[in-house]
Amino acid sequence: MITLPDLCSLDTSLPPDIQAKLFDAQIECVRFCDQAYNSPLADPLRVILRHTEAFFSTRYGGKDITPAGYLWTAAPELQRLAKTPIKLPYLDTNTQEELIANSKNLNNAFCMQKALEWVASNVDSTSTITTETLRTIHHIVSTGEIESGTLGKYRAVEKLHHGLETASPEAIPECMFALSSFMSNGYFDASTQTLLALHYYHRIHPFDQEIDGSGTPIIHSIMLRRGVCTHSYILPTTWRAALKPDDLYLVGTLPLLPSETSEHALKEAHVTRVAFMVENLNAAIHLSRAILHKLEQVETQWRIAAGRVSRGSTVDKLLVHLLGSPAATVSSASKAINKSLSATSAALEKLTQDDILTRIPLNNKEHVYIADSACQIMVNFLEHINL
Repeated sequence: MITLPDLCSLDTSLPPDIQAKLFDAQIECVRFCDQAYNSPLADPLRVILRHTEAFFSTRYGGKDITPAGYLWTAAPELQRLAKTPIKLPYLDTNTQEELIANSKNLNNAFCMQKALEWVASNVDSTSTITTETLRTIHHIVSTGEIESGTLGKYRAVEKLHHGLETASPEAIPECMFALSSFMSNGYFDASTQTLLALHYYHRIHPFDQEIDGSGTPIIHSIMLRRGVCTHSYILPTTWRAALKPDDLYLVGTLPLLPSETSEHALKEAHVTRVAFMVENLNAAIHLSRAILHKLEQVETQWRIAAGRVSRGSTVDKLLVHLLGSPAATVSSASKAINKSLSATSAALEKLTQDDILTRIPLNNKEHVYIADSACQIMVNFLEHINL
């Protein structure tokens, strides 16, 4: 039987130097989220940070996925162009072939982005994490369906995970209730709570499918609930682990520790993991600030090219929206910025004439407008840190 007290008995005290670094890193997370929230580019930054985290989280299980290929999954309008011979200016010639060859990995990236979107929209410091929260996360990671409200179904058969015992089907509901209660308390610091929750989740192994992908949204549900991340921001904390596969277990998927492991070894492993999470938090803040700076540069270039733009106008709202969602149709942009179809159409045409957008026919009646430089932000940035 897998029981929560087995984890709570772990000595989770930290050396003073790591405790101080953890405190400083968490304070910096809060400061950055407040800074980003007060930026005019708050919304596009939110979107791009979720994309960054989804891309590198998916790299765990899908090493063939590339930044350009991921961008196709991130923009529904671009997905509609995927099977056409149209050549988009920021994509290499192999992208269409990649979409076919790695469709499963690309779909996993899309599902992960949707799961992070749901967590960011539904979990904050006032939230209680419930079994329904965890089952919803698993369902979205598995299917990409964010609107249905369907919950992931618990497995009905016995299963070993990495050769170790998992919870029996009969015990899963009770174990998951204990886990959700543990995730909603404040007894441990946020990093320790995250690590223990992930370990417990994997020991339960509540679903039939492999659950590695659920770990990333679980990390962020705790970080958002504990106020380390605020204002719905998902800081990309998994990208360093994705680039260093040997360290994967340190942040996203804890190893299943055998019961005979000594208490001293468990203590050392815990300190090592917390230290690695501190490094990840600091690196995520640095990366997020760099992305915000790049967005500000591109926005300035666009506004110079567009000429005088009135605050709150359709063009003004489009310039901000397109930074985070660089592919749009008239209908999708109109809905996103809450402007009429006619005003949105005229604004998109103006930005096309200003060489900010590229217009591509989608069918006889519809066009896709591509903000090439915004697409390039995502592709270049992911390629750079993916070296």
